[in-house]
Amino acid sequence: MGINVPGDFDSPLPAEQCTWVERALCRTEHPDQMFVRGAAQREAAALCRRCPVIVQCGIEALDNAIEYGVWGGMTERQRRALLKRHPNVESWADLMEIDSIGPT
Repeated sequence: MGINVPGDFDSPLPAEQCTWVERALCRTEHPDQMFVRGAAQREAAALCRRCPVIVQCGIEALDNAIEYGVWGGMTERQRRALLKRHPNVESWADLMEIDSIGPT
C-alpha cells in the first residue's frame, strides 16, 4: 500500500482536485535524487522545505513505515527515530489532524 515514487507528469486537474503526489515538488526530479544515502539525504530534504505537501508526504511515509528515501523532509534516520519515540501512534494523519491526505 502507498505511493513508492512520485511520477513525472503534469496533471490537467486544478490543484484542489489533485492528489498530494501530483502537487509534490519532487515529482519533476529524478527519483534517484530522493533515494540517496548519508549526507546526500540532507540535500534531498532541502527540496522538501518548499513543498506544499510536505506534511502529507511525511504522513504517507510514517503511516506506511516506508524505510528508504527522503519523505516529508525527513531522512530515513529521522523517520526511524520518530517512529521509535512514538510506537503507539496508529495513524499519523489522525495525530496531525489531517482530514484527508488524498487518494494514494
